[in-house]
Amino acid sequence: MLNYLSRTLLISTLALTSFSLAANEVPPWQPASPQDYNVAEQFFLQHDCRLIFPAVYFYDPQNETWLSSTAATEKFPDAAPLIRENNCQENIPRTTVAETFQITIDDNAEFIVLFVGPLEGMLGVMYPPGSPQRTELDQQLESLDSYAHYPRFWVTPPMTGVRPQ
Repeated sequence: MLNYLSRTLLISTLALTSFSLAANEVPPWQPASPQDYNVAEQFFLQHDCRLIFPAVYFYDPQNETWLSSTAATEKFPDAAPLIRENNCQENIPRTTVAETFQITIDDNAEFIVLFVGPLEGMLGVMYPPGSPQRTELDQQLESLDSYAHYPRFWVTPPMTGVRPQ
């Protein structure tokens, strides 16, 4: 009888723990990939800014507004290390954002988070696992977990269309 109770208690504890962990799990980043590098670069150039990575941007689809660096830092202070001084034109139609980054923007989304990472296949090259740079990037990305209740997109610009410099 004691063995049965011990097993039942153990199973119940494990089940409750796994439910608790699942409830606290941070939703993963959704992939976003422009058709090619030129598409991504042109999006930023057409909106008076530059394609910079790594960087995080915040977009308000309800008002079709790309937040300035200052506004984003004020509203999303945990993201400050990844917010770059890159004040893009603020009024950008949601269809332009969705088409450029090949994403679906939920009609009810208050904000979306766009993290622009290194070019396709370059994350491990530019930020080798275990390197101080990768550790710093990982910590900065973890700080964005506090905004996981918003749709979050990891933008990976493709190598296609990159012009050698």
